[in-house]
Amino acid sequence: MRVTPSLRKSINRAVRRLVGGFNPCAEIGVRANDAGQWVANGLNWAADEDLGDLHRLADTTTIDDHAALPGCATLDLYVTAGGGVGHERELQGNVYVTIKDGVVVDAHRDDLGADRRCIAVLGVPFCKGRA
Repeated sequence: MRVTPSLRKSINRAVRRLVGGFNPCAEIGVRANDAGQWVANGLNWAADEDLGDLHRLADTTTIDDHAALPGCATLDLYVTAGGGVGHERELQGNVYVTIKDGVVVDAHRDDLGADRRCIAVLGVPFCKGRA
């Protein structure tokens, strides 16, 4: 799925609404899929995979598609704020985003409710590993 300027703007708007703070920076948590590749879409994560890396949303141009749900994705965003870069920035928390047909349809900070909310929108848990 292509990350269009409109999609990126919608994700950033959700982050600002939920987190606030000065100069929030959203980074997408990536984990391995069944083939061992690092992917951003939680619908494709292998079971019990730990966080592998972070990719800045601002630099992301594509998100891996899910074979059974094209145009759908779940993102685990790590949001930092402050004037520094990298570890000098303060972690504000996570924002969980669900995308359907290339549009943000849900965004929240409720880690324990992520599966329930995603099932309500897409019919599947937030990440494949929890299915």
